[in-house]
Amino acid sequence: MTTIANNGDSANRIDFVILGDGYTAAQLGQYALDVETVRQRFFAQEPFREYQRYFNVHRIDVASAQSGVDHPEQVPPVFRNTALNST
Repeated sequence: MTTIANNGDSANRIDFVILGDGYTAAQLGQYALDVETVRQRFFAQEPFREYQRYFNVHRIDVASAQSGVDHPEQVPPVFRNTALNST
């Protein structure tokens, strides 16, 4: 776990934990950039912008064997070997 923003004790804060799937070990740098983009967009919205100081933000790095996620609705279906088996 990597802490991106620490605004206080978890007893008095909301811990926002981002857990990605479908990134290989070689793509974890891109994952970190994507998480930062999500964090910035999330806190650009009200009421989160106003209450940003009440959130701790954490990133969990999980490497998958294959890049991407499952898309069983596609023809033909796409299945990836990922750590969390996301669809």
